[in-house]
Amino acid sequence: WDFLMSPERQEELSSLLEKVFALDAVRELKPDRRILRVHYDWLAAGEVTQRTVAKLSAELRRYLDDKAWLENRRIMEILHQIETHALHVRDRLPEGAFMELDDLAPAVDLAMDRPLFAPPLKPTIDDAVASTGAEDIPADALFDRVFVDKERLAAHIWRALQRRDQVSLSQVIEANPLEHGLAELVAYLGLASDDAGAIIDEQQRQTIVWTDDTGRSRQATMPLVIFARTKITDGDSSSAQRGRS
Repeated sequence: WDFLMSPERQEELSSLLEKVFALDAVRELKPDRRILRVHYDWLAAGEVTQRTVAKLSAELRRYLDDKAWLENRRIMEILHQIETHALHVRDRLPEGAFMELDDLAPAVDLAMDRPLFAPPLKPTIDDAVASTGAEDIPADALFDRVFVDKERLAAHIWRALQRRDQVSLSQVIEANPLEHGLAELVAYLGLASDDAGAIIDEQQRQTIVWTDDTGRSRQATMPLVIFARTKITDGDSSSAQRGRS
């Protein structure tokens, strides 16, 4: 703006305006002669505008300073009131329980406390058929299909864990005897394999005893299987809940 309104530019603009006003077409319009000094009016208006903006800025700054001072004063008054009340009740302790805590320590569940991944138990199956002779072998057992309800078995585990933090498979079966013999025992092993929190200890052995449909006593020696309350999987937990209901 200073460059455009320099004395040289002012004289050049005045000269151009004189030439425009000298044109016949412009003289016929009879324009206002004050237009010849319009650039001087611009300079005066610009100075007035700058002074007005400076005054507004000063007023705004003063307003903000006063507001900040009042807020700081109010904060100091509140602090003095708190200090005064504290001095008044310094020698008068409150009666009864002043504060209560639900527990002495927070319950912390750390990610590193979770057990490492353990691959599921892979049983060794011998698919070779032993033939002792040419006699006929009854095939009725191949068509005698037995349905094992895994949800019912998960419910048995869930109910056993309501009374303790962990329970072994032998304890579960002792409370809920096997109804389908070896098939039901294999289903229990499947639940333990699918549950990342269950422990299958190959170093320790346990013996499961049951009575079959003919009344004969059967037993199976297998690794120790332990179920934990907080480690049961979501699928087994929901199944157990459905079985309980």
